[in-house]
Amino acid sequence: MKRLLLVLLPLLLIVGCSKKESSFKKMLIKVSNEVNKNTPTTVDKYTTLQSSAVLGEKSFLYLYIVDKNVLEDFNLTKSEWRKSQVTFLTNFYCNDSSFGIFKDNNANVTWKYNYIDGSPLTEIEINNNDCYN
Repeated sequence: MKRLLLVLLPLLLIVGCSKKESSFKKMLIKVSNEVNKNTPTTVDKYTTLQSSAVLGEKSFLYLYIVDKNVLEDFNLTKSEWRKSQVTFLTNFYCNDSSFGIFKDNNANVTWKYNYIDGSPLTEIEINNNDCYN
């Protein structure tokens, strides 16, 4: 009987944990579907939210298209623009109540930025670890 419990208990823990993650992934899929109902969405003169996607059990992606003129118009290098976005998005992820569900589940959120022609500008991934640094 003890052997049976020793075998079943870890299996129950694994199944229980995977159900929780699975339900979180289902919630992420619902969020992505809702976001995508309204895309493309113009964020500002230079930026359009193209779509979102779920990349895994705890990973969410926002895909943006950016006009190359943003760098020139604001006299920024790619590096400076990225640094500014990292600061803004980290603050948003860590402190905005609308991101609480991501933070509470230690989900990775990625913001991927491409130029209008499809070439990459940058990709920024943030999770709970970034909130305490």
